[in-house]
Amino acid sequence: MSEQRFRLYDAAALAPVIQRMARQVLALLDETPTVLVGVLRRGAPLADLLQQAMREIDPARAPIRMDLLVKRYADDLTLLHPDTRLEAPADAGNILRGRRVIVVDDVLYQGFSLLRVCDWLRDC
Repeated sequence: MSEQRFRLYDAAALAPVIQRMARQVLALLDETPTVLVGVLRRGAPLADLLQQAMREIDPARAPIRMDLLVKRYADDLTLLHPDTRLEAPADAGNILRGRRVIVVDDVLYQGFSLLRVCDWLRDC
C-alpha cells in the first residue's frame, strides 16, 4: 500500500491564514517584547511566516525569532528517541529573559514535544 499525503494549504491558501493568525496574536499582546520560538523542523518556517506578517501589521511589536530542535519522532511517527530531547541556542536564556514566548509548531500528535518545550522554558 503506497503512502498518500494530503496538503491542506498550498502557499497561496496559507497566506491569509497566517495573516489572520498574526492579527489575532497581535490583538492579544501588550507592549511586552515577544519571542516566537519555532520548533524545528516544520514549526520554524511557520514562525518565520508569522513573524513577517506581524512585522507588516505592527513593526513596533514584531517579535524576535529563536528555534528549538526537539527530537522524538520522525515524520512518519516512528519513535527515534525514547526520551524527548531538546537542543537550544547557547544564549537562549538571554534571548528569552523578560520576554513573552510564543511557541510555534506544525503539528500536535501526543504532546511530548510541546511538554518538553514547556518544561525547558520553565527552567530557563
